[in-house]
Amino acid sequence: MKLLHMVSGDPLRTPTVVSWNEPNAWVQTGGGAAVSINPRFAWMHGGIQPEIANTWLGLVGPGVNKGGIDDTTWTDHTDVRPTILALAGLKDDYLHDGRVIVEQLDPEGLPEEIEERLDNYQALAIAYKQLNAPFGELSLASIKYSTALIQTDSPVAYNSYLDKMADFTARRDALAGKIKEVLEGAAFGDAEIRPGTAGSLLGQAHGLIAEMKGLAAAAH
Repeated sequence: MKLLHMVSGDPLRTPTVVSWNEPNAWVQTGGGAAVSINPRFAWMHGGIQPEIANTWLGLVGPGVNKGGIDDTTWTDHTDVRPTILALAGLKDDYLHDGRVIVEQLDPEGLPEEIEERLDNYQALAIAYKQLNAPFGELSLASIKYSTALIQTDSPVAYNSYLDKMADFTARRDALAGKIKEVLEGAAFGDAEIRPGTAGSLLGQAHGLIAEMKGLAAAAH
């Protein structure tokens, strides 16, 4: 739950178990649990299936490329605010959880430090999203891993999983924080993206993602 950023500031609002339903299933509770299967379901409720996870964002205005539809750039809601602020030349007094969507912007209109190291910024931003976002590769792999281990009959195996997940989440959070500072510094703090630093962080991010995917594969 913590790895997926689903732990609330209020413990009473943090669920203890989350059910990721079969994509075509409608699940609700009332007098008794109810499940129905309907392939034509409109997906009006939450889930992790593509029909829920994939939404669209329209960008237009000064500094935005006229590129038409882009169905390859991976972003999420946290990226909208820093992108708008970067275009407007404004900044916040706190660190953003998102990044500037440079793929759809005119490089000449970007902050100088991003423009000068555009490839480094973009590569680091892409890795950061897959490392830290709730729908990123690491998070989706962690759901598979957790689903397999929560079904075990062995308290020893389950407690080992809890310890391993806590350690993994702490390492992920520490690395995501370092990457976030580099991205934020380049976008709003006139800080240079050093190639050596970017390369090291990229390697660590890809390593953690691969590690979680390995845990998920071994658990099934």
